[in-house]
Amino acid sequence: MLCSGSLSGEVRVWSVSTSTCVGCFQAHFGATESLTFLDEGRMLLSAGSDHMLRLWSGGLGRSVTTFKREECELEPPQKKRRSPTSGPAALCVAVNGDYTAVGYHGDGVKLFTIDSGNKIWASQNLDVSILCLLWVVLNAEQSEPELLVSGGSDKRLRVWKREGGEEGMLGGLKMLGTFGVQTGAILALAQNSTYLATASDDFTIVLWLLSELALDPHIKPHAYLRGHSGGATCLAFSPDGEQLLSGGKDQALMVWDVSVSPAVLSKSLPHSHRDWITSCVWTPDCVISSSNDGRLCLWDLQAGQRLREISWRSPLTSVCCVGQYVVAGCAEGALHVWTWEASTEICHIAAHKQRIHHCSLLPNTNENKEVNAEDMTVFTASDDGTVQLWKPLQVEHFSTLHGHNGAICGILGVAKKDSQNSSLFLKTAHCDAGHGQQRILPASEAKSQLCATPRRMIWFWLVMNLVFWNYGSTTLWLATSRFQTASSQRPVPCLTASLLSAT
Repeated sequence: MLCSGSLSGEVRVWSVSTSTCVGCFQAHFGATESLTFLDEGRMLLSAGSDHMLRLWSGGLGRSVTTFKREECELEPPQKKRRSPTSGPAALCVAVNGDYTAVGYHGDGVKLFTIDSGNKIWASQNLDVSILCLLWVVLNAEQSEPELLVSGGSDKRLRVWKREGGEEGMLGGLKMLGTFGVQTGAILALAQNSTYLATASDDFTIVLWLLSELALDPHIKPHAYLRGHSGGATCLAFSPDGEQLLSGGKDQALMVWDVSVSPAVLSKSLPHSHRDWITSCVWTPDCVISSSNDGRLCLWDLQAGQRLREISWRSPLTSVCCVGQYVVAGCAEGALHVWTWEASTEICHIAAHKQRIHHCSLLPNTNENKEVNAEDMTVFTASDDGTVQLWKPLQVEHFSTLHGHNGAICGILGVAKKDSQNSSLFLKTAHCDAGHGQQRILPASEAKSQLCATPRRMIWFWLVMNLVFWNYGSTTLWLATSRFQTASSQRPVPCLTASLLSAT
């Protein structure tokens, strides 16, 4: 990534490999005078003529909320995460209005409020891994889903009903019953206006009638879809609801025509990937699949051809799509955003320290409001036990450092060490009343470790045509300055110091 500042105070984020601008934000109310990356690129420090130093995320990706168990200490949103928690892995997420349900490894289901990230309810005595969740819409007139369906490692489907709390708030969930006929773990759920589809590790997909589910949670299957030679891992209905896309451990994509009864297999794409298919999604123009082979593949289903692919160095575990953007989580814990039309990576967020199992979009509940892809919000569920809520196409503002009373014209993060600890300081320079001045501002918030301190360093700077020098054995300094000439009232760039090793 490359960042550039302008006289208007705007900062632009560029993809160097493709020479394209992938994002921009207003950093200052005056000109952006200087930019520097800190903490190995995790953060960006900007200096402006508005006398401000501002600390931002080093690229696109703004952390909104962290959903964690009460036993775990809540962390403030920050780009650099702490060590993983000891809680059970978060495996899946399902959103309903202002609340989200999270399924855990061996620890059932929990409910959280989206705004605060607080837990409001947890299932009791359910020592089952919840591998998939879906809020089910039973009819078009329903304003908010009342039923939640979960699929577990115990091969059972559970139906949960919303319970009201105080002042109309959601109080929790009540389990209505369990059902299921598949002999393997339930790995994926999807619905259209007629069917609930469930994918299992026993190679089968089962269709259940929503009309029957609304009356009795102990329902019988409507149809079996058999065709995969490995566990069926993902499902997605087409936007018109007439086709069902499935992917599996057999590396195959299959398209089922569910507009007829019984449903039939209409297209099979064997060997679509070199490893398990982990997720699939429809776009207006194509279908996208992700895999443990580290590839996103874009497909023309009508022609049965792969249009293009996007490759990454680690397994891609989940994918979702909005507009021209495709979002994927990976086994390294990173969240990626690409434009699928140009295969350009827009951002790479270090969202978690461990594997991301699931990523999904926060749905738009206001039908009268046009969806802006740049404002999309993404959930990520990880092995570290947390669920994170992200604005991947926005930059995060961490803090503003005050102290200068003139335009700041230069910045550098330096490591100052003593026998007790190691901390980061920022050496800055500004022009004030005709004098070049330096100020040292603590920036402990950055938690940066930029470089080891050499044994001895020499620094030089020029102020009013005079050279000053000094050296020290434990401190790194940068001296930058601006001065005013007798004939001009405008600050003039003078000299950025060179650092030399003293022997």
